[in-house]
Amino acid sequence: MTTQLAEEAIAGLSLPAGPLTFEALRTALETWFGKPVKVSPLETLPSRDQPASVTGLYLDTADAGQVYFHPDDPRLYQLFVVLHEFMHIAAGHGGCHVPADVLGRGYAGVTAEVSAARARVPGRTAPDRARTVDIEELVAERGAMLLLTRLQKAGASPGEEAFA
Repeated sequence: MTTQLAEEAIAGLSLPAGPLTFEALRTALETWFGKPVKVSPLETLPSRDQPASVTGLYLDTADAGQVYFHPDDPRLYQLFVVLHEFMHIAAGHGGCHVPADVLGRGYAGVTAEVSAARARVPGRTAPDRARTVDIEELVAERGAMLLLTRLQKAGASPGEEAFA
């Protein structure tokens, strides 16, 4: 079910045939979304040696969508996180609860009113105490993998600098 939902969201972007670059993907997403989608590191996140850090963040404001990734993560993982957040946009997922400590960081200087927010927080719970995973998160994860595979098949470098 999650694969089908992810594929439907990707199909809705009307991606160009043939090789897919990160910029072509972002352009298609912006066209579908109706406003710019900016991607940048969120410098105000705590370093990876501190607990409870988010790996990615999507904010929707009146003027643009903003996707942030953790600057300390490996480049390939940063790209995956960005694609995960792109999938939330493409699938039309609304906002969700973002922890208060994340909200308090100021989103790297974003001061516009936020209409939706999503934070990608790595699960550190033991399997026997795992929390329920939201279907939207599963769709975003599956879609990110599908997009990453397409970018790699097109010859895009996993560490492509275009998204930074």
